[in-house]
Amino acid sequence: MFNNKDLNKISKDLTHQLKSFEFEKYNNQKIISVCTDIGHIQTISTENVDLSNSPIFFKSNNILLYGFIKEYQFSFTSCVDYFSRKNKMLKILSNTLFVNKSSNSKTYIFGGENFDLEEKNYDFWKNIPIAQFILPRYIITKEKFIINLYLKDSNSLKNILSLFEKYINDIISIFKNCIPIKNESTFVNVNNLESENKYHDKLNESIKTLKKNDSPITKVVFSRIKKVSYTDFVPIINIYENLLSKNEESMNFLFSFNKHLSLIGSTPELILSKTSKIIQSESLAGSNFDRHKNEFRSDSKEINEQRIVTDYILDFFENNANNINYNDIPDIKKSSNIDHLCTSFCAQLKNNNNILDLLNEIHPTPAIAGYPKQKALEIIRSYKENRGWYGGPIGWIDNNLDGKFYLNIRSGVSISRDLYLFSGSGITEKSISKNEWKETEHKFKLMLNSL
Repeated sequence: MFNNKDLNKISKDLTHQLKSFEFEKYNNQKIISVCTDIGHIQTISTENVDLSNSPIFFKSNNILLYGFIKEYQFSFTSCVDYFSRKNKMLKILSNTLFVNKSSNSKTYIFGGENFDLEEKNYDFWKNIPIAQFILPRYIITKEKFIINLYLKDSNSLKNILSLFEKYINDIISIFKNCIPIKNESTFVNVNNLESENKYHDKLNESIKTLKKNDSPITKVVFSRIKKVSYTDFVPIINIYENLLSKNEESMNFLFSFNKHLSLIGSTPELILSKTSKIIQSESLAGSNFDRHKNEFRSDSKEINEQRIVTDYILDFFENNANNINYNDIPDIKKSSNIDHLCTSFCAQLKNNNNILDLLNEIHPTPAIAGYPKQKALEIIRSYKENRGWYGGPIGWIDNNLDGKFYLNIRSGVSISRDLYLFSGSGITEKSISKNEWKETEHKFKLMLNSL
């Protein structure tokens, strides 16, 4: 990742920061953080990263956030567990003690949630909690190299300093330029876990319901799964690098739970961003991959589908914010080989709700579930689609309790030698099932072409 010269400078700077540590500021904080500037480093490579270091990557045109090695994890096993303990997690994060005297010092936790917090995870999701946030030991941004220490028990100054010294000494062995990893795993095959006929049956049944005059629902989103098999392990780092080269305008992510279990994707859709009192979101719906843009813009089915999402998000902003700005006529947002209709929202938060409270109010939007929300969720649950984290929020929170969350789409979960890919489409009364199948096949292409 780095050359030895850069690593030596990073280690030296961090050691210098520790020497100025003022222990009297320590007041039983759980997280202590130290950082140094790395703005002099022009390129940060992810090639040949060791998955045993549990890497977490978020990268787009203007964002770079990398985490390595779990210093601590906040895991939630049920919906009740999540809502009873999430604020305690946020309090711990906001109370971080920074060794540096700089007022703009930051640290981060990275995490995500189920599409449906009420649903338990099973099958290939069974080893992933319904929600989890990771405090990495090492974090790299475009400007900073950060080390985090999580104190589980009372620690003396001597112990704190010795742990930091160990973490600094480990930097060179973890982040030095490595010998390329020899990939001897080969691609075997791709299988649909649900037949095309069965998918059509599911969609046509719902379309009939949507067309009824007294239909309780106007949109529902269904999903599909493909299973990709390899002879040995899934070459997850290679796939991530391929996604970066193909779709840098979207948020590319890799979230490794352990050496054999990772999420990977390239999502175009921002659910929620919070910076101080400014919140942002996007209404992203409608898909175009083979029509002229003017034809796509004027398609009543696409316009209606996107409008459902826009109205829902506007209601959320009106409940939580003032000075709301948004484009009433949707723009076209491109992600890889697909165009989407997009309305961008920006406003000033008028309450004191934290980012997770806001996130769980807005999610799931009609873009990923349907409308009305609860009716759509009931239909999705009835088909037991086993979404897990697919379609859920994934992102980060900093110690100011600001953060960004994206929709976990155009993505997959890697388990040992198998990679499960997901794709979905929104169904309205004007939908045609064969076109929706075609759309999901097209959405799979980004991941399939990155293997």
